[in-house]
Amino acid sequence: MRFIDPEGMSATVYVDEKGKRLGWNGHTDDNVAIIKDNREAATIRQTDKNGGTTDLDKIKSAQLTTKTELKESKDVLNRTIKNGGLQEESSVVTPSGEITRGQPGSSESTIVNGVEVKKATLPSVPGNDNTSIHSHITAMTTNQKGEPAAASAMATGPDDPGTFSGYNRNIIVGNLGMPIIVKDQLGNSSTIMPTQGVVFYDRSSNYTLKLAIKAVDNILNLK
Repeated sequence: MRFIDPEGMSATVYVDEKGKRLGWNGHTDDNVAIIKDNREAATIRQTDKNGGTTDLDKIKSAQLTTKTELKESKDVLNRTIKNGGLQEESSVVTPSGEITRGQPGSSESTIVNGVEVKKATLPSVPGNDNTSIHSHITAMTTNQKGEPAAASAMATGPDDPGTFSGYNRNIIVGNLGMPIIVKDQLGNSSTIMPTQGVVFYDRSSNYTLKLAIKAVDNILNLK
């Protein structure tokens, strides 16, 4: 499935890690700069309050993305939840905002480098400056030993490093951490599921930023 995102005319906006608006750089496009440094965030906020704009090249802590990428990341997560949370989903977004969606991954586990994983194959899109988006499973399952198993977007899979090197930006969506299994005094077990969101990685599979879905919604709702 291919389509062009039509909403590409919002201001280049600066936000904090909660998705709250800090300011902008005076340009009109789809770009979002997430500011990770509190001091830089405070400076941008004050500049905006004074009626000024901030040049992006003066900001060192910015994680760049677009509203198109964030919207599609949320869609990938929602598709994963809709399919039961046990099949990975994926998309590729080009710098111009063109989105290509992949097919759902298998619900069956495979062994990669000694690790049991469920995976989806990213759709093939020409170029090495695109953004990859894929989910890790969001539901609890059992592994091949019959033990409880889950996944987190905060950890790359065994295939991810080789794949990520071919993309300018990489996003994994899913649980921001692992579920916690607790037992009461009677020995009954219950599971506390973590917050879900999006996690950014660079070409070298280095973690760069995470955003809870609430923060993503805050950014997408900015005018």
